[in-house]
Amino acid sequence: MIGHIRRFGPVVLLAGVVTAAVFSGATDHLTLAELESHRAAMRAFVVAHPGLSAGAFITAYAVMAATALPGPLIFTIAGGLLFGPWIGSVAVLAGANLGSLILFVICKTAFGDVIRRRGGPRVAKVEAMVSGRIFESVLILRLLPVFPLGFVTVGAALVGAPIGSFLAASVLGMVPSTIVYTSIGSGLNRVLDQGGRITPGLFADPQIILPLCGLAALAALPLIMRGWRAYRRAKREIVEPLDGL
Repeated sequence: MIGHIRRFGPVVLLAGVVTAAVFSGATDHLTLAELESHRAAMRAFVVAHPGLSAGAFITAYAVMAATALPGPLIFTIAGGLLFGPWIGSVAVLAGANLGSLILFVICKTAFGDVIRRRGGPRVAKVEAMVSGRIFESVLILRLLPVFPLGFVTVGAALVGAPIGSFLAASVLGMVPSTIVYTSIGSGLNRVLDQGGRITPGLFADPQIILPLCGLAALAALPLIMRGWRAYRRAKREIVEPLDGL
């Protein structure tokens, strides 16, 4: 009985947090419009209580990442808007990876064995495909900002990824996109300080469009890496036989 509570108790707790957040309407406030309307009050609180603000931000981000609730993008932009691109990036990385680690451990402990046992050959095949390439696989998925934070975390946990490899790849892979999005948040802050508004046309502003260009380059990076590896492999297959002649 105690073993089941230890194993599934955190799952029940996370489910309760998700249910409360959804039915209370808290997730409806995770929008750029809400961020704009409360920006002055939040920035004033950050200036008055910097340590408390950073701690609260990291905790809130960790809860969101652990429960796989929607909103990481808005939170990351808010990190740049409230704390600037560099401190904001550190806070985002701390909160996102703390929450991801909690979700990873819970999924691996509660469901990992069950999924592997019931999934049979299909799960074993997936595990064999990524075996020895966990770090690279998680790194590439984190580099691509199109994959949801919780999706990658749960997937890594269910295929039995080592916790150290997962965490290292997760932190490293999130750094580029985090810097890009917090830079966007910081750019929005400067535009709003000058009397601008968050509108679709705002994203044509150089302070916003340059980080977006960086994000596009970031999304293309895994494809470039894959192409480079294919080129190197093809080159070896051609050159090595010739060297033996």
